[in-house]
Amino acid sequence: MDKLRQVLLIVFAVLAIALSISYRSGHVVPDDFFDARRATADIDPQGWKRLDTDDWLQLANQARQENQLDQAQTFTQQALASNLGSGEAMVQLALLLLHQGKQEQAIQLAELADKLATAQNSTHTYLSAFWSRTKQLDKLLDEWNVLLTRDTSISQSLYPQLQQLTVATPENTPLLDKFAKNPPTWWGSFFNFLVRDEKTPSALLSHLYELRLHSSQPIDSKEMTPYVSRLIKEQQWTEAHAVWLAGLPPEDETFKGLVYDGGFEGDMHNTGFDWFFGSHPQIDIQQELTFGMEGHRALNVKLSGP
Repeated sequence: MDKLRQVLLIVFAVLAIALSISYRSGHVVPDDFFDARRATADIDPQGWKRLDTDDWLQLANQARQENQLDQAQTFTQQALASNLGSGEAMVQLALLLLHQGKQEQAIQLAELADKLATAQNSTHTYLSAFWSRTKQLDKLLDEWNVLLTRDTSISQSLYPQLQQLTVATPENTPLLDKFAKNPPTWWGSFFNFLVRDEKTPSALLSHLYELRLHSSQPIDSKEMTPYVSRLIKEQQWTEAHAVWLAGLPPEDETFKGLVYDGGFEGDMHNTGFDWFFGSHPQIDIQQELTFGMEGHRALNVKLSGP
C-alpha cells in the first residue's frame, strides 16, 4: 500500500509541475487539455494555443533527438498533464528520470505505465528500452512477448536479438523456460529459428523440446519436423527416432516399437521416419479420394515427359 501511495504521489507531482509550467508559460489552460488530436508534422509550442498529448510527445521526441533533455522533460510532463493515462508519456518520463540517476522513481513510474496503459504497442516498445537499460531482463522479455504476440512481422528483427540475449549468453538461457512451458503464439516460429541456426547448442534444443512435451499445448509437425531434421543432420539417429515417435498421433500408438508403416493414407509424411513424397519435374504424387479404392485415401501418381 505504501509503495502504491508513493507511485501515486509521483504521478500527481508530475501533474502539478506540468500545470505550473503551463500557467507560467501562458500557452495552455486546463480547458485546452481536451482538444482533439491535430495532424501536424511540425508543431511550434510558441505558436499553438492548444496542444494535445501527441503534440507534446512529438515535441519531446524532437528535443531528445537534439539532446535538449531539459526541454524534452518539460514537453513530456506537458504530455502527461494533458492525459494522465498516457502510458507512452509515463515511460518516456521514466526514461528521462533514469538518465538523471533517479532510478527508484523511474522504475515506479514504468511499472505504473505497464499497469495502466497495456493497449498501446508504443508503450511496450518504450518499456522494452527501459527494462533493457535497468538490466531487468525478465521484464524485458515480457514486453517482447506482448509485442511479438500482437505483431508477428517484427519477428525478423526481434528473434536475433532474443537469441543473442538468451542463447548466446548462457547465464540468461533459463529465461526461455517459461515460454517453452507455456508457449505463446510465436514460440513455435522462434524454436524453428533456433533449430535452423547451427550455433544453437543441441543440448538446449533438447531441453526446450522436453519442456514443450510437458506443456499444456501439444507439439505439432511444424515444431517437430525441423527438429527431427536437425537431429538427423547431426546423425543423432536414436534421438531423432525417439522425438519422431513421441510425435505420432494417438491412433498410431500401436506402431511404436515396430517398423512403422503408417501408409500414404495418414496425415503424417515427410517428417523423418514415415512416407516421403519427393518432388520431381516428371512425377506428381497426390493423396486423393477416388472410386474403387479401399481405405481412406488413394495415392495418385502421374508420370509425364518422354
